[in-house]
Amino acid sequence: LHIASDQSSLSRLSVEALNEALRVGKALNDHRLSSYALGHLGRIHEHQGEYEEAYRLTQRALLASQKVHAPESLYRWQWQMGRILNSLGRPNEAIPAYRRAIGTLQSIRQETARCYGRSDISFRETAGPACSELIDLLLERSAGQEEPADRLPYLKEARELVELLKVYELRDYFQDEC
Repeated sequence: LHIASDQSSLSRLSVEALNEALRVGKALNDHRLSSYALGHLGRIHEHQGEYEEAYRLTQRALLASQKVHAPESLYRWQWQMGRILNSLGRPNEAIPAYRRAIGTLQSIRQETARCYGRSDISFRETAGPACSELIDLLLERSAGQEEPADRLPYLKEARELVELLKVYELRDYFQDEC
């Protein structure tokens, strides 16, 4: 009981701090700050199982992040949206959200590699969980198909994601893009 009370207090303090950050972001017209505040508020609601509110906040975080072209936050909110949509029982909308998150992560890695000669972002560590969740979702969708031909696109994309993770694992290990 004491631990639950502490978590509730911490959650309440987090929400208060994030609401204050959101207020400051709005006052300063700082979309980046607003994006982080909204996204993290959405994450708290997601964690608490309040998916409709999490969806609403995450949608606003996505829009704010897009206004300032902030891919470092955008992928987080795209991934979060995928999880939320899946939790809401909307896998056909969750899959594209996951795809966008992984695409955004790939663009960040490629951009960092071009700018600095190599990427300090471990794609496997960063994108691995999102890829794994998408793979699970694709395999579930595949299993729900009655016709073998209808399963194939899901299985093919799942295999390609596994291969993508392996490629980036090798690139991270050898610290080389080749």
